Amino acid sequence: MLATTWVKISSNTVLSFIDPTTNETKEIPITSLERIVGKDWENSILDKKYRLRDFGGTEPAFQLFFNLDEPLPDSLTQITVKEKVSRGWEWKDIEIRPVNNHYRGDKNIGGKIVIDSLVNQSKKTQIGIYENIEENYSYAFVEHKGKPCLCFYDGNARALLNREGDMIAELISSTNPNVYMGTFYNYATQTSERVIVRFEEGIMTLKRGETSEESFVKIISSSETMSNPSIEDKEHVFSEMKATGSGFIVSGNIVVTNYHVIENANSIKVSLNINGTFEDFQAKVLSTDKTNDIALLTIKDGNFTPLKPAPYNIVSNPVDVGTSIFTIGYPLSSVLGQEAKITDGLISSQTGYDNDAVTYQISVPVQPGNSGGALFDKTGHLVGIVNAGIPGADNVGYAIKSGYLLNLIDSAPIEIELPKGEDLSNKPLPELIKAYKPYVALIKIY
Repeated sequence: MLATTWVKISSNTVLSFIDPTTNETKEIPITSLERIVGKDWENSILDKKYRLRDFGGTEPAFQLFFNLDEPLPDSLTQITVKEKVSRGWEWKDIEIRPVNNHYRGDKNIGGKIVIDSLVNQSKKTQIGIYENIEENYSYAFVEHKGKPCLCFYDGNARALLNREGDMIAELISSTNPNVYMGTFYNYATQTSERVIVRFEEGIMTLKRGETSEESFVKIISSSETMSNPSIEDKEHVFSEMKATGSGFIVSGNIVVTNYHVIENANSIKVSLNINGTFEDFQAKVLSTDKTNDIALLTIKDGNFTPLKPAPYNIVSNPVDVGTSIFTIGYPLSSVLGQEAKITDGLISSQTGYDNDAVTYQISVPVQPGNSGGALFDKTGHLVGIVNAGIPGADNVGYAIKSGYLLNLIDSAPIEIELPKGEDLSNKPLPELIKAYKPYVALIKIY
């Protein structure tokens, strides 16, 4: 470990290393460098002394970022920083972290003036500045060049290694207008990971990877964000339908859908085709799995008569890639009408977006309103729950594996009897659809 000392970074400073591919010693001049001063990045000058503090654990307490005219070899592990003059200093056995430009310069959208302008010009209520509830930093959710993204706005840059305007995450919309998916960039470790961003009543939640989840509260809104709603506004919220999704009956009065379909609901109605006529029934949330995007609802309506047990069973193990599948749901019901729509395809991959093991990638076209719909194989088994699509990619969708639904049913606060299914393996697809349609629900959110 290096003791506390002073070192001069000059115009004669080079990075010296043995090239792993040729075993030859190479030297690359340092053209400029950057460091963090307080909470800001500083383009530091050469020919100046810098204090290199003790290393703590595996993380250096003092970090310099060298700008080079050529990249370092990817497999490089040992490097020396030295001054190429007579009796010049040498710093050996240092830790290097090559900075990928994918995370840096070309991903900076500009300072606070640029970000504030993007926020003020937007008419979307989600656009704004969000402050971390526990830590002293904030992100901006904006649209840059027509695409949604998160960028660093203000706060503890020393810990995060961010500058104002650094793009934290590049995102795409999901079938739920309040949910975005994409890639999160960690500047400190130079890694990236999958991120899901959810918005709910001024709160932004970031779920990164498998375990990390952070909450942010909106502190600056877009120009169209309303202040405190009046009593009339609140009554309007409860009387007007905000969104729709799909679902299906799994047992008696128990309905399955996506968590993201019902997460902002003040009131929920389940619409079922009863003998050729659509009827609406009041429903309540019974149990949820927010992490895996599943919700169980109970129909609480005196006018509802439970159907006989569903003709399908629920598969506990993942099905094979290439399995023929279909879904029944209510995409774009305000435009396409309240008639269940059938789409079919294949299991494209055992993993979903960014190698997510919870979901399948499917070739079934997914539209807004398909979320929460049942995914069946063509032998009559329920194999998944549709939960997302990618705008512009007609044959790429995602579905939660049915095993995760069984886990939620097992942990529900009431005992739920699973359907045993019927042997429909020899039935043609039109007969399967006819048998399943009465159990498919249109979910209405108020």
